[in-house]
Amino acid sequence: VQLGPGLNVARVPLNGRNFEYLSGEDPHLGATLVAAVVPEIQKHGVIANVKHFIGNNQETDRQGGDMVIQERALHELYLPPFEAAAEAGGLSAVCS
Repeated sequence: VQLGPGLNVARVPLNGRNFEYLSGEDPHLGATLVAAVVPEIQKHGVIANVKHFIGNNQETDRQGGDMVIQERALHELYLPPFEAAAEAGGLSAVCS
């Protein structure tokens, strides 16, 4: 299992995990990249474990924080990379 790729949209500049995310600030870019990356990882017999599921955008109080995301933003910004990962066969995910 490879714990990656990371797909969250980098919305909080102080998030210590921003360097891991394929998306950067662009969900379309993340969706495009993950569609290519997941099959490349998995063709070697390694499970691509996409992370960290939607809304894990900050390190401070991350275990108890409440991310309030409007429905439109959820569907237009946060979901596209994860949908593309699932379509590419990356069905394993870290949900925190």
